[in-house]
Amino acid sequence: MKNIKILRSLALIYAAILVIFILLQLFSFEKFIVLLTNMQIFGGFEASRGVACLIAVCEVLSLPYLILKYPPTLLARISFFANIIIILFWLILTVYLNINGLYSMNLGLGGDTLTVHSNQILPLFFTAFGCLVLIIKNHQVPTLGKK
Repeated sequence: MKNIKILRSLALIYAAILVIFILLQLFSFEKFIVLLTNMQIFGGFEASRGVACLIAVCEVLSLPYLILKYPPTLLARISFFANIIIILFWLILTVYLNINGLYSMNLGLGGDTLTVHSNQILPLFFTAFGCLVLIIKNHQVPTLGKK
């Protein structure tokens, strides 16, 4: 019982962090698209716009799995995989920018409002904390393992 309370607290903390990043990204969404375009990873402006929209949608879709105690099966699966997509996206983007020597480039985790560089510890902490919460919660939520 105590472990479930700790897990719930961790999931709510991670959900709060996600909400903060979602709001920061949406406050400067136009600049966030330009930021992704300047990375020259996704192609042109239109592709970066699609990626930015996909990131925002996945971040919002990831919240029910973290917030609800027992989400419905379909919602739990969609939300769980949205969490995985978000974690992988930020991790791959951080690694890509560091490999290519773009340390001073804003990662975009906080949009253009909060500058987070790819060589800072925050992106890796965010992805590691998200992975920890998902792994632990996946073992506690009965809807993902059953049909």
